[in-house]
Amino acid sequence: YQAKWEILDNELYLIGIYSCCFYENKIEANLKQLFPDKYEKGKVKASWVTAKILSPQGKQLYYVHMGYGSLYEKEVVYETENGKLKGTTIYDNTNSRKSIYSQDKTLKSFIYSNIMWETLPKTDKTVKVFIQFSANEQGIVDSVKVMKGFDETYDNEALRVVKSIPEWDVFYRRGQHERRPWVLPIFFSEENRQKYKTD
Repeated sequence: YQAKWEILDNELYLIGIYSCCFYENKIEANLKQLFPDKYEKGKVKASWVTAKILSPQGKQLYYVHMGYGSLYEKEVVYETENGKLKGTTIYDNTNSRKSIYSQDKTLKSFIYSNIMWETLPKTDKTVKVFIQFSANEQGIVDSVKVMKGFDETYDNEALRVVKSIPEWDVFYRRGQHERRPWVLPIFFSEENRQKYKTD
């Protein structure tokens, strides 16, 4: 379900409960029937709520499909005690920025065009190396490790090329830099060698 809330005169109110995931025929709960003693003028005073409530605001900076991991320009935290608003904190995440290199086509082109193919032995099979990496506040990739490797030669080349990514995404959550680890599979194949190697 989805709940809709309102803060009015420093009091938290529940103003709606809806079924979710069925947008064509969304069902609304009867608040008067659910809360007969607390229902008044279409609202229910939420005196049972003692919590820090996060409200994302502004432009969406980064989308996460599942859960609540998406980032927004601002985050407002409302601190309530027994339904009364005790404090509000506003966090600025506008220092977040996206890099062109985190776009799939740009990243793929950069990685495979910068592999030193001539230093790698030819192989009939596709060699897969999985690299985990993250960036600092300046967008510099400064943490790189092999998650699943093949051998020293291929692993070291995968590490080298990922470390050479010119810039990466920078994310802030609640006003603080958030280091997000990424896992990148690199496929050393004859097809990629022929497609990306330079003469």
